[in-house]
Amino acid sequence: FPVTIPVCLPISWQGFIVDGHNRHEIAIKHSLPFETIEHEFENIEDVKDWMDANQIGRRNLTKVQWEISIGRRYNREKKKTTNEKGKNQYNKEVGDQFDHQPKTSEKLADEYKVSPPTVRRYAQKAKEFERLETEKPDVFEQVKAGNKTFTEVKKEEKIGARVSSGFLFSYALCAA
Repeated sequence: FPVTIPVCLPISWQGFIVDGHNRHEIAIKHSLPFETIEHEFENIEDVKDWMDANQIGRRNLTKVQWEISIGRRYNREKKKTTNEKGKNQYNKEVGDQFDHQPKTSEKLADEYKVSPPTVRRYAQKAKEFERLETEKPDVFEQVKAGNKTFTEVKKEEKIGARVSSGFLFSYALCAA
């Protein structure tokens, strides 16, 4: 007898799956019928914000994935957060001196129960993660899988820079 299990439908935007990739893949693999729920977003940045916010709320993220998701949200939101006058914390004309608009890091820190400097550190980590993805895909995959830390990557890059500049070679000659 057939068993019916309620399944959350994958969410799509303009024909692209934005949530439910695994369910979608399983349905295709086993030739199961599936539907998606088309979600309305203004632009791709809103899609990315939704995806990160949705992922952050799940328990299946590693600590690094959680930090990078918060960092990506910060990096995108700090560009677009404006007050009613169309200004943000970076273009200075916020209003009179008592017109306080919380900084993006303060808003996200409150939301995720961390400090504003921690949010900004996560943002730097997210930028580094994106750099690795384009410049060093093999290292990116190791960091993504949790097999290598950002600290290890930075140490390796510093050593590589010293070796390529001849610093270690000349140091070795002087020490000999």
